[in-house]
Amino acid sequence: MQEDSIDVEMLLLDNEVDYLKGKLVEVCAFDYGAAILPLIRAYIWVSVVLMSLNCCMSFIILVA
Repeated sequence: MQEDSIDVEMLLLDNEVDYLKGKLVEVCAFDYGAAILPLIRAYIWVSVVLMSLNCCMSFIILVA
C-alpha cells in the first residue's frame, strides 16, 4: 500500500516537472526584442536630438 502511494507521488512530481519544463521553454522562446526595441529606438532618437542641439548651441556661442 505504501509503495502505491509512493508511485503516485512520483507520478505527480514527474507531471509537475514536465509542466515546469514547458513553462521554461515558453519563457525562453519569448521575443524580448518586441518589448525592448521601441525603448532602444526612443533612447537613440533622444540622444541624436540632444547631440544635434548641443552642436547647434556650440555653433551659436562661437558665432556670437
